Amino acid sequence: MSTDRGLVLVLIDGLPSWATVHMGSLGGMVGALGGYRGDLRSSLPTLSKPLYHSIFTGREPLASAMASNSSPPPPRDPGNLFAAARALGYGTCCAAHIWVGELFGGTGGELKRFVIDPEGDIQRGIYYWDDAYPDSHVVEDGKHLIGTADGRCLALVHTMGVDFAAHRYGGESREFAQAVMGADQTVAEAALRWLGEGFWVMVTADHGVNRHGLHGGESDQETLVPLWILPPRGGRIPQGAEELRRQLDLKAFVLDVLAEGVRGS
Repeated sequence: MSTDRGLVLVLIDGLPSWATVHMGSLGGMVGALGGYRGDLRSSLPTLSKPLYHSIFTGREPLASAMASNSSPPPPRDPGNLFAAARALGYGTCCAAHIWVGELFGGTGGELKRFVIDPEGDIQRGIYYWDDAYPDSHVVEDGKHLIGTADGRCLALVHTMGVDFAAHRYGGESREFAQAVMGADQTVAEAALRWLGEGFWVMVTADHGVNRHGLHGGESDQETLVPLWILPPRGGRIPQGAEELRRQLDLKAFVLDVLAEGVRGS
């Protein structure tokens, strides 16, 4: 299960499990490359900012007083995924929405496009705040950060195009299906590159959307999100992957993969 380089976590914002029928590229990679495809149940509320905090801390949003996208950032959790990865000897970087920077990247709520903080939980960040920022650009930002990483790293690449299309056009629209297909192909192309460089690649979502293109509720459409786990060449899917059911458990699972990478070196 060891890895030479680290792990890339791709977060496709607003991608529900029910929409993965449009995602033949990532779907094909599972069979061709010995990957894994499952589903996770997100926490509540099914809103972006609370779930960003939840995914990377392993805590329920409301336990951290995160009730909406307007909630202020909680105090720093020293056990967050980025800090824990750094403690294992990994560098950290992310190409993501500014809310991720606000929660973990030291932006302090300011609109900072580029952040370099060698002592921070996220050491290098490229952030955006326009939800229409193209997925292709986010992935290129991620490629740059990953390609210039010094040694092993944990990287987050967080796209917004699917969520944007859902809100603008609705979950049953042609435009939404097109956005999902575009994200699938863009992420799959990048994933092939990262796998070839020795990274694990995991792809998931914060929340889904209902047929109206909305989220925030408790329906399966909003709470069931997909998970793909793709191993680098010579890697095998970690034990316990098939038991993953809750989004809350993803942080611990990622840390297990990173820790095994250190032990296997």
